[in-house]
Amino acid sequence: MINKTESKKIKVLVVDDHTLFSEGTVSLLRVEPSILAVGIAKNGIECMRFINETEVDVVMLDINLPDICGVNIIEKMKMVQPAMKILMLTGQDPKGYVTESIKKRR
Repeated sequence: MINKTESKKIKVLVVDDHTLFSEGTVSLLRVEPSILAVGIAKNGIECMRFINETEVDVVMLDINLPDICGVNIIEKMKMVQPAMKILMLTGQDPKGYVTESIKKRR
């Protein structure tokens, strides 16, 4: 349950299958008083379950998830929470992903 102080914070979900990266990112986010890291999802199924159950302001979304391309889940996420913002993460060359991600975020 999120209390009133926490409801004023920016609620962030980290979606990445690399445990070290996702847990390290959440640790860094927790230092910022205006941000509340609400969880970690390791794949698209966990991400959608989380999005359906919890209000999120920002999703830090890895492009390469084990069960789906991050670009292909954007529309599903936005149908559930249209105001949510998405930050795409990748360790690869993002050229082809940038245009597709922008198209699907609307």
